[in-house]
Amino acid sequence: MKHLPNPLRRLRRDERGSYIIEFALLSLPMMTLLMGGIELGYLAYAKSNVEGSLREVSRLAATGGSTAEELDAILNSKIGQIKGASAEIERKSYTAFGAVGQPEPPTTLIPDGESPGPGDCFLDINGNGNWDADMGSDGLGNAEDILYYGVTVTYPMIFKLTSSIINGGKDNMTIQANAVIKNEPFSNIEIPPPEEVCIPS
Repeated sequence: MKHLPNPLRRLRRDERGSYIIEFALLSLPMMTLLMGGIELGYLAYAKSNVEGSLREVSRLAATGGSTAEELDAILNSKIGQIKGASAEIERKSYTAFGAVGQPEPPTTLIPDGESPGPGDCFLDINGNGNWDADMGSDGLGNAEDILYYGVTVTYPMIFKLTSSIINGGKDNMTIQANAVIKNEPFSNIEIPPPEEVCIPS
């Protein structure tokens, strides 16, 4: 009398469909790597776009032939080639390279590392009547001024799945770029010396 084969033994030897299971196990890490590569490639393109656009606009700004609004329109147009991007633009002008990012100098003795307080006086370099930790004046500046041009661009990531790996879980990618240039001698403007301002006691 013939014994019927054990169904479990036959199932154990049956390898049909194993490739589907292997593919399912491997597909997620493979797709994650692929999407990460695409995301990093797009980030490199976006950085190149932002830095190139900023260089072009800052060169135009140095000639004195364009207004801030015209330059913003050019910059936003070029950055608009990055899908869903938005830009924050910052411009400040200084009298010298060494003044970039520096505070307005006090004219009374104050402890190192402290800001001027009530009763203290300072040179109001940017002319706004207040002491500032950055003496830069808003805008494009005058002839031969030092111009700081900065831009922060934010755009949505292509694949949300890779945000935790590439971007710390944030859905938006952020790119920052800046340029510091000297304006050309496009005009003869007499700039009055800064006034001393005292903070009321």
